[in-house]
Amino acid sequence: MRVVLDANTLASGALSSTGAIAQLMDGWLTEGRFAVVSSDMILDEVERALRKRYFASRLAARDRSAFIDLLRREALMVVPRTDVGRVAADPADDHVLAAAVDGEASYLVTGDHALLALAEFRGVRIVTARELLTLLDLS
Repeated sequence: MRVVLDANTLASGALSSTGAIAQLMDGWLTEGRFAVVSSDMILDEVERALRKRYFASRLAARDRSAFIDLLRREALMVVPRTDVGRVAADPADDHVLAAAVDGEASYLVTGDHALLALAEFRGVRIVTARELLTLLDLS
């Protein structure tokens, strides 16, 4: 099964050692319960987020870089080509939806309320980290 983790979810995964996001990261990277689909644009956004004060004060530069390298190495990278229109409230989120569609993801994990309000887009269910844990019986 393929899953897109949005940039905020992935950035949080760099710090999380407990909780839903940590469990998802473990389910992906350690247990191989699902594959993560991503794109250069999503990972560029993760990189920008990790440079912000909140993350930079908690994670050394070399650890941030190593985390991005891990994501690029382990994720199934796609180049989104689908024009999803202007579906998302934030135009940048249209790229995330396109990555999910073109990467044939079953789920998109996000904490973004506008994306969650869509609930589903072209066969991709949009859920929180906790919801995906429940669906995968990882909680």
